[in-house]
Amino acid sequence: MNFTEYLRERILRERLKEHRILVVFDSEGRYEAICDALADEKCKVIRSAGRPVTSRMEVLDEWKKLCADSTLRSQLVLYTRDAPPTTDDEKRSHPFTAFVTAGSQFPDGPKDDYQQLCFRFLPDRRTEITQLFSATDTPSLAHIDSLAGGVHAHPRLESIFGTGEVSKILLRFLAPDLRVKESLDGSTDWCEEFRQLTDRTLGFRFDPRATQADTIRPKLWQFLLFSEFAIDLPGTMPEALVALPRAEGMAIPVVLDLCQELRKNHQTKEAYREAANEIQSQLDLPHECEGLANLGNRDTFSFEEARFLAKAITAIRGRLLDQAKKILDVHHHSLWTEEGERQLLWRILELCLDTLGAIKQSNEQLKLLGAGGSALCSLYEKEVCKVDRFQRELENAVAQTDQGFDEVEDAVQLVRGDYRQHLNQLQERFLGAVQQEGWPLDGIPANQSTFDRVVTPLLKAGTKVAYFMVDALRLELAQKLSESMAQDFPNQLTATCAQLPCVTRFGMAALLPDCEENLRFEMIQGELQPVYAGDVISSREKRLEIFSRNLRDRVTNLRLDQLLKESKTTAQVAKLKTVLKDKDLLVITSTELDESGESSLSLRQHLPNVLDQILRAIRRCAELGFQKAVIATDHGFIWLDELDSGSICTKPTGDWSLKKRRCFIGRGDEAPGSIRFSTSALSIPTDEPSMVVPRTLGAYERGNEYFHEGLSLQESLVSYLVADLTALHRTERAMKAPELILDRKRNKVSSLIVAVNLSWPGEKSLLGEVLEFDLFAIQDKQVIGSPISSDVVDPVTGWVRLSPGESIKVSLRLTDEAKEGSFKVKVRDLKTEKDLASLDLTYDPHVF
Repeated sequence: MNFTEYLRERILRERLKEHRILVVFDSEGRYEAICDALADEKCKVIRSAGRPVTSRMEVLDEWKKLCADSTLRSQLVLYTRDAPPTTDDEKRSHPFTAFVTAGSQFPDGPKDDYQQLCFRFLPDRRTEITQLFSATDTPSLAHIDSLAGGVHAHPRLESIFGTGEVSKILLRFLAPDLRVKESLDGSTDWCEEFRQLTDRTLGFRFDPRATQADTIRPKLWQFLLFSEFAIDLPGTMPEALVALPRAEGMAIPVVLDLCQELRKNHQTKEAYREAANEIQSQLDLPHECEGLANLGNRDTFSFEEARFLAKAITAIRGRLLDQAKKILDVHHHSLWTEEGERQLLWRILELCLDTLGAIKQSNEQLKLLGAGGSALCSLYEKEVCKVDRFQRELENAVAQTDQGFDEVEDAVQLVRGDYRQHLNQLQERFLGAVQQEGWPLDGIPANQSTFDRVVTPLLKAGTKVAYFMVDALRLELAQKLSESMAQDFPNQLTATCAQLPCVTRFGMAALLPDCEENLRFEMIQGELQPVYAGDVISSREKRLEIFSRNLRDRVTNLRLDQLLKESKTTAQVAKLKTVLKDKDLLVITSTELDESGESSLSLRQHLPNVLDQILRAIRRCAELGFQKAVIATDHGFIWLDELDSGSICTKPTGDWSLKKRRCFIGRGDEAPGSIRFSTSALSIPTDEPSMVVPRTLGAYERGNEYFHEGLSLQESLVSYLVADLTALHRTERAMKAPELILDRKRNKVSSLIVAVNLSWPGEKSLLGEVLEFDLFAIQDKQVIGSPISSDVVDPVTGWVRLSPGESIKVSLRLTDEAKEGSFKVKVRDLKTEKDLASLDLTYDPHVF
């Protein structure tokens, strides 16, 4: 392969395969013929020289063709003699900037500098190349080709490895496939060529008597990896390691590029991981480097990754957040952090920084906020509730750890302390607004009027409505639900003031029709109960009777799990659609969120399942012919990591008709640390005069860390969603189910955190299409594992995001119910619920 072919095939065409659009800026005119040679039946090449208007129109026509190409195989090269735009003004004014954004450009950064490309093509000829570039004229492609055809030929190596490129020969020697391994083992006549090649390129000299690849390979691995480690080390090398051979001079950039490629390449990274761990163990690097405070920036070996994580945690402890963020940016996506618990620990670090950053921003915004509860709630809805979202995601990630929590515990505890302080400051501001304005706050609708204000007009207009009554869907979860369904179902979220007290039987009663006229809270047999037109409606069944009383045969109801169970197949959907054809209102009830929080179950563990079920149910309602979905809730919640002694408030004394962990209603005194409101000021429909709540986010008695009975933004500011279900039929396009691949190097696992590779073979989508899939582990028909928190996992639903042409690593956390023996990992289509790929594994906790 000559230099021209190298540039065309290895640089430009590889970039085209990845991005489908390539803009080539060539002010020197060096690459024009190479670009022309890219043209074929699937690749269109357009040159803009001398005809900017015509070429731009031609480009737009080709762009439309690319977008319409369902095979994702068509490509577009835009060639211009312009220099690459560098400033923001230049980028805004250049006609091809949009196409760079949609695809890629060449050159793109220092790696595409002409001299660097020459070095990459002939890494063993760096000295001669440097001499050529030191002359007055820049060397031509022909000059570089003349070097390639010089005395340093290696025909036997080309025959074995199928290439004359030095970097590829080295990569394939270090991580050989079966064919290469058999060729190397079957002969020794390659050894001298290889010895000369590594000597000339890397400065690596092995004994001429060594003729076995399996003998040479570990020595080359150690030379390369230790060289990179030494090059990156800013201080003095430990004495025990000083004498080890390493690369020097012109070989250094070759070694750095090669190590980077070994870690990045999917075909070599596992071999790199094994070799690096073996070298680390043999050289006892963690012990030898124990006294080094600074290991540089590259994490060549796994022990460095752990040191970098510890350094970031120390920075957070010292509140040096910018320093911790820099460490995160460099190491978050390294080879050592892309799977298993290491990936999870770095995700926890990221969420710690996200939460602290959101707290800081929220506190600054609160300082600038004017008076009024409406302004406070608006700011909370738009910005401040991000703190609650990050905190929930952080605690969810912490709950997924297996053995590594000690490494991040200091940072997590600092965040927990700051979060509590933030909540109490916000609470003080919020309660002050309620004292001034009462409840509901000025300008914010009451949740009590949701049915009459939203559902009733839709029914009167002849719209078929699915009405979801979801227990404990707090505001930030509703926002995430809105985002998740937006692609299929346009929707609008409206914040409302929950009916107080934030107790399920009262909050759910407030979601019924005609509540303002008919709903009261009265003492029944010594306990405060919701009463509707004289009937006690504290249970689900009694509340549903109100719908039947008001709407008669136009309404029916299903539990969330019941709806999903009865509509799993196409036949079941058709049958249920027939049953529901005369129903204008379908009421779907869900108590899964609140039950998980109130019981010993982990809400954080079950939250993805519940949100997944709600989204599936909304889609089923669209398939069943309902035109609108209204998703309402009774209250929000707070979930802290634990309640310390300082969070327990003194109970108020008096005659109380309702006693909850976060509120008392009745007659009595205001205890220290509490605040008393009149029930009339809080729009509580009862004859009981007072409601007392803690001033902070504490509780009146111990219990689990989940609570919702009080008066706070997290508990009391809720919302409803209105979604257009008819949009599914207007926008959904037929799409063949993707053929995904699940694999893993070893089929036996000993840890509760299991890493798998998930791939979507084929060309990348021009439009950046991303689909979500359900990935889970199953054993004896029971789900025993779900994805851990990561960049490719939705933090609410737990769905995995993947694009065409992409390959990702995903780690699953097995539950404690996982038993020794075989299990499967499956990936499932969310719309059809068809299994797209599966992987058979064996769990053996005794294998290490």
